[in-house]
Amino acid sequence: LLKLRESFPPDFFLNGWWKGASLPDDLKLQAKRPVFGDLTPRRDGKLDIYYVRGGLDYRLRLWEVFSALPRFHVREAELMGSLRPYMTFSLAHPVPAADYPQYDLMLFTSIPHPALGAANWYAVADYVQAGGACLFTGGEFAFGKGGYHHTVLERELLPVLCAENLDAKYCDPPALLQPGKDFAELGVKADFTAKPAFYCYNQVALKPGAKVFLQSGSKPILVGWPVGKGRVACLLLDHRGKSGDGLTMFFDWKDWPALMRAVMNWLAPDATKELPLPLPAGTEIAAGLKQLATDTARDEAIDTEEKNPFAIEGEPGVTLEPDDLRVRNLLLANLLRGDGKQTAAAFAGQLGKVANLPVETREAMLEVVRRTPPAGLAQLATTAVACRTPAVRETGFQLLALAGDPAFVSLATTPPPPGSESPVQRDRALACAVACYVKPDLLPRAKACVEALNAKELKLKMDYTGGKDFSLAAPEQPCLTSEELYARLGWLAYLANADPQDYAVAFTRQWLLIPQYVGYTEQGLENIAKDRGVLTDKQKKTMREGYLDYAAALARLDRVCTAAFQRCYAAHPDLAARGFAQAHFLREVTRAIDFLAPRPAAADQAVLTVLTTAPQERLAAFAKARLGQ
Repeated sequence: LLKLRESFPPDFFLNGWWKGASLPDDLKLQAKRPVFGDLTPRRDGKLDIYYVRGGLDYRLRLWEVFSALPRFHVREAELMGSLRPYMTFSLAHPVPAADYPQYDLMLFTSIPHPALGAANWYAVADYVQAGGACLFTGGEFAFGKGGYHHTVLERELLPVLCAENLDAKYCDPPALLQPGKDFAELGVKADFTAKPAFYCYNQVALKPGAKVFLQSGSKPILVGWPVGKGRVACLLLDHRGKSGDGLTMFFDWKDWPALMRAVMNWLAPDATKELPLPLPAGTEIAAGLKQLATDTARDEAIDTEEKNPFAIEGEPGVTLEPDDLRVRNLLLANLLRGDGKQTAAAFAGQLGKVANLPVETREAMLEVVRRTPPAGLAQLATTAVACRTPAVRETGFQLLALAGDPAFVSLATTPPPPGSESPVQRDRALACAVACYVKPDLLPRAKACVEALNAKELKLKMDYTGGKDFSLAAPEQPCLTSEELYARLGWLAYLANADPQDYAVAFTRQWLLIPQYVGYTEQGLENIAKDRGVLTDKQKKTMREGYLDYAAALARLDRVCTAAFQRCYAAHPDLAARGFAQAHFLREVTRAIDFLAPRPAAADQAVLTVLTTAPQERLAAFAKARLGQ
């Protein structure tokens, strides 16, 4: 194999094989390696998995593998693109390199090198060196044919060397799995007398020092080794073939899920430890708050009124200059690590004045204020609501709702003067705010709004399907406008806690569906990109901006609805379970699992029992695995 490898030097790929795919980019970065900072994984007591999915990888039963882990969280990114005429691959919903420390394990199921991009693979290498873990599975888009030759993957991470570019080999008859010399290190029992078999494997050469957990004759099948403070493993199998006639494919083997869990535990042995980030000292927080007060006083001395076509009465918000904004954001980021009781009032003040804070910072501060509402919040909220700048005013709506101030009821039930502000912006701000409100005095209004929208949706659906409620021409999707859907989500979030018996189940289902609604916006953007001259450039631009604006607004609403759902679940898990059981789309099933997976199974036993009979197969399988059935 090493002799064969000599036939595939870098020039072989650079001058052919689709011009090396992303190898040229990798080699350029080798001369000037990118710097990513500290990528040490943060341990929070659960196994956090970045799952990069290749085609048909469901056959590996990985969700069944995950489901029996004590506590876990999975973030998926799907492979997109094509092999010809060039290796034009990418990922849907990728994780940026700066967020790699949020994950204990990265799982790549037949993922080609171009999909992640050369720079991100260098970040993966740094992440593993710092204590992270990676598991690569084989197939037509991994190892040799995946473009791993001569890249940082092969040089620094993998316990194997690619022998050739077409390295997916077939066995006829199928070959059998056997324990390797290091199998006992996994600490798992497996019945190899069941003769688990495979049809396709990736033929590679082992590096010295590689551990062999599984083999087939002389062929290494599951190998791994330490890299710096982390570990890497490679499953050199493709998930082809079918069990039957006395043959059991490895992925149908009853011990397969337990074996894969053992591999994950070997890769990330520290994942279940809880090592919270150290909190800044009280003196550091006090100094930061003092500096924030000084900077804020300076802000208020500067006139930064914005030109707003929907200006309302009140003071303008403060818009920081780029350098000032960068400094302010760093200061706030440090304060966000402190105790919310110390910082919530200062955060509310910033939210009510500074117009151009980054969305992530604004939402993180709002979360602190939600958890620990400070004294005087109503006064701060009133100032923000009166602001002319939309971003500040919208936040002010939420602050006023969190304060439980009577003025919020008037705001939510009284239409503004004509032309005073953008109706869409105001309605979206109100939807986010009512989701935060906890007093019962909006019940009549909320019920009337939700029932009217439900009636409209039902009528449209019945009209469309000829009274049948469903047809192949009318798949399950909302029959409301995007803004009506947005408003209903906000009101349902309020009602789920104000009148849970009547509305908690419906809100749970709508909360699960938010990722599906995000998917509709993504599909809209994709349709615009695929347009072949039906739309003008101006129409495309307008539509694209509309979709992106709605997606950002939906993300804001999702945050407050998630907080409302957490309150609802804590008080009424039985009702939430009924909503979970109605999950249909894969995105909503994934959200239900994401919510339950980080929690100890014993705490949710009654909910999981309900879900064992859920119509959606993945959700039912997840619940059964959590209960050990």
